[in-house]
Amino acid sequence: GIGVHTHMSRTVLKIYFCDDSAKSVAIEREDTAEDVVNLVAEKLEITRDISHYALYDVQGTVERSLANDEKPYNIVQTDWKDKTDAKFVFKRRFVMDPKAALPDEASKRLTYIQMRQDILRGRFYVSVEEAIAFAALTVQHTYGDHKDEVHVIGFLAPHIAEYIPQTYIRAKRAAEWEDLVYREHAKLNGKKPHDCEELYIEKARTFPYCGTATYACKYMNAGNKRIGQKVYLGISSKGIHILAYPVMGDSNGFFAFNDILHWGSSVNSFAFTTADTGSGTRHNLETKQGKEIASHVLGYINLLIAEISRQEDAGDDEGDALA
Repeated sequence: GIGVHTHMSRTVLKIYFCDDSAKSVAIEREDTAEDVVNLVAEKLEITRDISHYALYDVQGTVERSLANDEKPYNIVQTDWKDKTDAKFVFKRRFVMDPKAALPDEASKRLTYIQMRQDILRGRFYVSVEEAIAFAALTVQHTYGDHKDEVHVIGFLAPHIAEYIPQTYIRAKRAAEWEDLVYREHAKLNGKKPHDCEELYIEKARTFPYCGTATYACKYMNAGNKRIGQKVYLGISSKGIHILAYPVMGDSNGFFAFNDILHWGSSVNSFAFTTADTGSGTRHNLETKQGKEIASHVLGYINLLIAEISRQEDAGDDEGDALA
């Protein structure tokens, strides 16, 4: 629920994370989303890549990332009037290198809980066998070593959705899922929570689309070619991916940012044009998340431009030193 408390000029906001834990931060009315991200990062002792995180306005199942200059206080006062399920969530938005070493404990923890949420919500496809292996790591992380007298059928059942992806949950009875998870859980004896987080991240990083944000869309057409197929549109630091739905493994196309001439969105669509023909090919996708996708693309391009500028500046400094 909404966690807001105002005292004089400062407002105390509850900022949530992907596992529904939360921290309270005191903000000024004029503070921007970027200010709040920096405040949370400081509290968590995140040491690097703070600009890769974002504050999300989450209302039920709908979420959007806040632009750096948006003011959370104004959102609470206007957009959240009469809302009971609205909250701010802090999570990573940009992953420049999915396999880069995580610099601190907070980054590891946040990566683990975000990967876990993405798997459970179907934003990151895993097979049934992989889902069970990930679930066993979560059980070990939460409850420690397997004990036959504790981990009995019925123990996980009330919270089975916290372990099994929503795309699979109805395929078996809760008792069947529990039995399968316990068999894997028993193999993890001795693993500490930080071991489980590392193993979870390591396993997730073996997937080719790790670090790619996915949006379920309907791929309407590519130029004159009619498609009309449900796909996942993936946005990564490399470019735009068209991934098969729901399996993600088969790529229906990849377009590097260098090959994208322009892009845009409307209330019900996202479109981009690629430089693969004389006049370019326009790809149209039906989605209610067009604006969010467009800003995600722009965010990555801005980060890549900033990185190139840093490298050029470093090169100039090196040249000056040698002169």
